Amino acid sequence: PLKGTCHFGFTNEGEPFQVEDALLSMELLLGRKLGLPSGSTVLDAGCGYGRVATTLHKEFGYNVVGIDLMSQRLSEADRFVAEQGAACGVELVRGNYCTL
Repeated sequence: PLKGTCHFGFTNEGEPFQVEDALLSMELLLGRKLGLPSGSTVLDAGCGYGRVATTLHKEFGYNVVGIDLMSQRLSEADRFVAEQGAACGVELVRGNYCTL
């Protein structure tokens, strides 16, 4: 049911928990809390399937570099980012963010 997602989101008190809505709420909160100007570059360490990177690019205009160890996840992320029309603002890299 989480479709490979490795993080969670939130809903407001009294609202039903819907996974997609909860994840988007968390991603939008993250973008607002960063408070960076559009065009800023951010690192998505452990980007997984690219969902957070895609939201940060599409909703806030950030240029996102996503890094992950797993080739399979990056392949899925590449597909997802392209399907969402975010390929121009999301760069995906295979690597270990602990060694940056």
